[in-house]
Amino acid sequence: MRPLRLNADVRRASSFIARRSRETRAALAARRPFAGVAARLNATDIALAIVVAFAGVFYEWTAQTSVSGPSLTSVYYLLAGALLHLHTYLPLHVPAGLAALADPYNTAANGPFVGGRLHDLAYYHGHFYSPWGPVPAIALYLPLRLLGIQLTDANAVAVFSILALLFSVLLLRFLVRRFVPTARGWTVVVGACALAFATAIPFVLRRPAIYEADISSGACFAMAALYLLCSTARDRELGYSPARVCSPDSQRRVRRCCSSGLYSLPRRSSLADSEAPRDRRGDGSPRRCLDHGSCASSCSRPTTPSALARRPSSAPNTS
Repeated sequence: MRPLRLNADVRRASSFIARRSRETRAALAARRPFAGVAARLNATDIALAIVVAFAGVFYEWTAQTSVSGPSLTSVYYLLAGALLHLHTYLPLHVPAGLAALADPYNTAANGPFVGGRLHDLAYYHGHFYSPWGPVPAIALYLPLRLLGIQLTDANAVAVFSILALLFSVLLLRFLVRRFVPTARGWTVVVGACALAFATAIPFVLRRPAIYEADISSGACFAMAALYLLCSTARDRELGYSPARVCSPDSQRRVRRCCSSGLYSLPRRSSLADSEAPRDRRGDGSPRRCLDHGSCASSCSRPTTPSALARRPSSAPNTS
């Protein structure tokens, strides 16, 4: 077997640690997608921002021009007020004829009393309740109500649609950079245009009511969850902990093992399987060290000068 070359092993260990450090810094930067945005902008990113801005103006114009006549107070706005008063029933007057019915759920009998906005509400024990989920009311209507802003369903649908488009474009950008880094920039821009104008969102904006507010909010939170899940999982793709690999203790450990001649660093190794790479025999079994057993176990304890003195550095490796 070839003699140990300590200087070459040290250089290879240093380059290995430096490469892992660069990969870790890149992974941590990807985990913080809004950090250093100005340094990573390019022509494609600017074009994507223009597409999102233009689509946002179009969404708002579509929603506002689709409302005919004075709009009623949103059920979500009423629900936000009810939550502020620590109850869930809506502050709506119950018609006396509906309350006097023996069976208020009989559609033939309650028809004259449940027209207009009462059509799809739930009636229970003399109160009306919203059958739609409370997430839009909590996430958007309630904070604006605390600020004294009465949000309409048309504005809410536009806001949720714009946010859904924003997160979908960010997800597209992330997936292209992750899996198709050689893709042309104009193809990404065309994909963003398709997400903006070739989906059901423009049709939803043509009827911005309580139903569309619920649908658009679901799209917004779904796309946000997908994007945040993919972006925060980026630092785990290499299968190792960045803090463990790039810690000073790990670097000293690798340098000590290489400089003491305990093993020769392999050319393609991964720290995902063990805390430090192992040198192996030709048959695949780990090489045994003279002092502490296997190389992996010796990396966790210091090598004493007396142990190094018992091993001539110029002698070939022995099994």
